[in-house]
Formats: sequence, structure tokens, C-alpha cells
Amino acid sequence: MSELEEGRAVPRLYKLSYLEVALLEIPQKASFESIRQALLRFAERTGEEQMVPGVVSRLRDDYTFWSPTQEALSELMHLHFVRQAPVPSSRQYVDDYRATTYDLTPNGTRAVSQLVTRDPQARSSFLNTLSTALVETHPGFADLLEAANNHPLCIPGYTVEKITNLIHGGAGSQRLADDAISRMTKHWPKDTKRPKADDLVSQITASLNRRFPSNRARRPSQKDVLDTVDAAILNFTARARNIHLDATSFNVCMSWAGQLAILEESRYVEDWPGRTVWATAKLHNHGIQRRGFKEAGETVIQMLWSGFAKVAEAMPDARSSGYLPIYRVRAQAAFGAKVNLRLVDILLARLLSGEIEAPYKVQVALGRGLPPPRSEPIFTHQGRRFFDIMITEDTKKEV
Repeated sequence: MSELEEGRAVPRLYKLSYLEVALLEIPQKASFESIRQALLRFAERTGEEQMVPGVVSRLRDDYTFWSPTQEALSELMHLHFVRQAPVPSSRQYVDDYRATTYDLTPNGTRAVSQLVTRDPQARSSFLNTLSTALVETHPGFADLLEAANNHPLCIPGYTVEKITNLIHGGAGSQRLADDAISRMTKHWPKDTKRPKADDLVSQITASLNRRFPSNRARRPSQKDVLDTVDAAILNFTARARNIHLDATSFNVCMSWAGQLAILEESRYVEDWPGRTVWATAKLHNHGIQRRGFKEAGETVIQMLWSGFAKVAEAMPDARSSGYLPIYRVRAQAAFGAKVNLRLVDILLARLLSGEIEAPYKVQVALGRGLPPPRSEPIFTHQGRRFFDIMITEDTKKEV
């Protein structure tokens, strides 16, 4: 049964901010064309255009960004913020819909009223409303949130070199599957059936055969093979945790959850050998309960200290200088406190500026000048970037 047949289809709309832009245009009786231009201006202004999957060309014409516009409007209709109306199903029909206008539902009108006030509390209410609507509209997204709330996920990831080493000697996919199963189940929920390596071998083999049939004229690149294997492992991990999403849909939902501050992820949580996903909020009575400053501030302070010690133990060579990579210490603190990385950054900045206190001393530095991996955000303070952190005991205070 396909993802669509199961009702788990997710639009390829990575940026929820596009929904906001479209929502604010609709009350002005904006046409499809006007909304397209507003979205394109927003993407250019925020530097997001080249980050959007499928939008990689610098070519500008009257059709640029038609697809994100169609996806944003269609999603707003699915969320019951906009009344049902036709949108172009492909580029060739765009001209037929340029003048089409759209109407808000009562839910959409309330959402717009929350956005136009520019009040932080109103915006928070809008994000809660949007979070709930996405969960109730997309069962696969709900699966992901429920699974992460029950127990963090660990999704093995590989490099070309790592895969080559695992399959060296003719062992094929079996050693790779054994390694992936070992990593994904190192921390496995007790109430969930453990997956089997043989089943993962079948999934990897089927994925490779489907994408690279034997009659293919050209040999696939190592990157294409790696992408296919990683997607197969992600699909398998998700299904093993009762998350009904394919790899692309999973990543779209993770993008949503990150923007809504309800899930977080890092590839650098110690003792979790893979892409680790954890919940930072709970859905309750059609509302969102996030772990913010009030709920988790003190825990974050404690976890920075213990996280630094854990990373130091794992990096004996770096420990000699006293400084460790901020992204690794931050991942430990965020995971331990079950909060978003951004919240740890904010609390760390407040510690450095003296706004709040901790029973230890914190120093940050540019260090070796090596930025974090692309998956991990850079820590900035007072307009400057910092890569390394040192936390030492304050002999005047108790830890």
C-alpha cells in the first residue's frame, strides 16, 4: 500500500513561512500571480530561494516559484485556512490561473488576525494553531511526533567510505544491514518490536534495484548509491517505529517540526550513533506544550555542565586544550533537557552576558577556526561567531 493510499501523503513544502506569506496576501484579494510574486520576493529577501528543493536555477521568468505557490495554497486548503478553489496542477496550466483569487475560512481569518498584530503572544498562538492543524491533517506527521515523544529515534547515516568498508570482501548488504540495525537499536523502546537485519537487506536491495535497474546503461555514481541506501535505511527505521512516512516526507516533517520548535535533531549526541531525533513539546487537548525557559531553563544549565564532561570524555585529544566544540556540548545539553538547540544557544548567550548565573564558569572562543558540520547551527553571541567552549568549576559555587 502506498503512502498516499494510507493517507500519509505530505506536500513537498519545506518552508512553513510560505504559508504565512500566502495567508497575509489573501485578504487583499490577491491573485495566484500576486501570491507567486510575494513568495518569490520573500524567498529572495531571506536568501531561501536556492535552498528550496526543486528551485536551484537563477533563471527568472513568469513561472519561477509557481510550484511553491501552488503547494502553499493547496496546503492552506487542506488545513482549512483557505476555501477550496482550483490551482494549477502543472506549469503548463499556470497562465489559466494567474487571475484566480482565494478566500479565507473562519479559521484562516483567525490565523491572519494573529499574524497581523505583530504581537509575540499572538504569533505564538498562531504557531500553536498551525502545529495542531498540521498534526490533525497529516497522520504521518502525527506518527512522527508520537514516536519521538515515546522514545527518541536514532537513524544511522553513512558515507561512501563507510559503506565501502562495510561491503568490502563481498559481504554485500548484509554487513551494512547488521551495522545499521545495531546502531538504530542501541537505544530502542521496550514496547516496540525490534527490526531484523534480513528485512533491512531486502529493503536496501529493492531500493537499489528499483533506482538502478540491471539494464541501466550507465553505472550509478557513488553519491547516487549512497543517497539511495540512506533513504532506504531511513524508510526502514521510520516503519520500524510505526511512522508511516517515506524518506522525503520524513525530512519535510522534520523541517516543519524544527520551525515549530516541537522536535529537534542532531547527529552529535554522544552514545547515539546516528541522526538522533527527540521531542521538545507535547500535543495536549488540541494545544502545544513546549519545554521553554520556564519548564527547562534550570535543566539546561545542569546539562551544559554534564554535557561538557561527557564530550570531554569522548574527545581526550581536544580535552587537553580545555576547549571543546560548542555544537557537540550543545547537542548533549539539548538532548538531555529535551529542548531545541536554539534554546540552549539563548541560555548560553545569557550566561556569557551575565543575565543569568550558573554554578560554573563559561568561556567561548573561535578556537581552531573550524566551523561545525553543516547539519549543526553556528553559535553566535553579540554578532560574533564562536566554535569552541570551555566550562570550568567555579570554586566559589557548588555545581
